[in-house]
Amino acid sequence: MKRLPIRVIQEIDRREDQWVQLASELAADRRVWMRAGQLRNILGVAEHGNSWAAVALFMRYQAARPQAQIPSEWVEKAIGRLEELHTAARDLAPAGDEDLRRRVHLDLVSRVLGYTIRWLAWNQFISKQGGRP
Repeated sequence: MKRLPIRVIQEIDRREDQWVQLASELAADRRVWMRAGQLRNILGVAEHGNSWAAVALFMRYQAARPQAQIPSEWVEKAIGRLEELHTAARDLAPAGDEDLRRRVHLDLVSRVLGYTIRWLAWNQFISKQGGRP
């Protein structure tokens, strides 16, 4: 994926707490706590791809596989929440530059998925310690 303009990166970084909070919400579902491996696979597709539709399809594929352990309900919810990042991408990229908006959206999706994986690890750790995340 091509690098983003520095001004866009700075604005994305300024809003980092939003992306971390969204990830926290996605990781709150106990059914996905042990599914970090599948989420890492999805993250890889998002980081190295150029298409949101391909990422969403791969998420559905992960849920549909016979040995799937990631709930399809969670996948559909996550797709919906990640789709909403299009709005932020439109705010961050100038009108008329659809390629930049697409790249910003995929960057945001990658960030949120990465933070979700970190939250999953934290939630598992706290749970094993007898606490409640």
